[in-house]
Amino acid sequence: MKFREIRVGELDDLIASGWYRRQEIIPITPSRAVSQAINPNAHPNDTALLISIAEDDSLAGFAGILPARLHLASSDSERFFYNSCWWIHPEKGKRVSMPLFYRMLEITRERMVLADMTQHT
Repeated sequence: MKFREIRVGELDDLIASGWYRRQEIIPITPSRAVSQAINPNAHPNDTALLISIAEDDSLAGFAGILPARLHLASSDSERFFYNSCWWIHPEKGKRVSMPLFYRMLEITRERMVLADMTQHT
């Protein structure tokens, strides 16, 4: 199992790659990749996507990170992050979910907003 971090500035390259085109499940749609690449709250070196790759080079799991900014009354702003997507392959993704989750927390310095968006998470 390999883990890979895709930066905001690498999203275009990811969706143009042969690896991406070979995947049965894709970690991000082309339109979402374009949208995240032009996010005014994101920097090119921000991590946008964490992916886990199985031994057969297929996707085992992924988690998305969307940079955001909270504007405060003092005119300062604070960066925080949304979890934008989350998926784990039922077979290949065993033992993947928690390493992805902990890495997301580390990347965002625990400044991440999570919401229950599905019946089963």
